Amino acid sequence: MQKLVDASEQLTILNEKLTIQRVAVTEKTEACETLLKEISTATQQAEEKKKLAIEKGKEIEEQNKIIKFEKVQPLLPKNKISVTLLFIPQCSYI
Repeated sequence: MQKLVDASEQLTILNEKLTIQRVAVTEKTEACETLLKEISTATQQAEEKKKLAIEKGKEIEEQNKIIKFEKVQPLLPKNKISVTLLFIPQCSYI
C-alpha cells in the first residue's frame, strides 16, 4: 500500500514538473517563432536593397558610358558613327 502512495506522490511531482516544462517550451517556441519572423523580414529587406543596389550599379555603368561617349565625341567629329557604334548599343538611355 505504501508503494502506491509513494508512486502517487511521485506522479504528482512529475506532473507538476511537466506543467512547468510545458510552459517553458511554449514560451521558447513563441520566442523562436517571433525571431524567425524578424529574420525573414530582415532577409527580405536585405534582398530588396541588394536588388536596388544592382540596378543602381547598372545605371551608373550606363551613365559612365554616356560620359565617355560625350568626352570622345568632340575629339573625333569625323568618326561619330564609329564612336556611336562603340558606345550606344550598350546604353539604354540614348
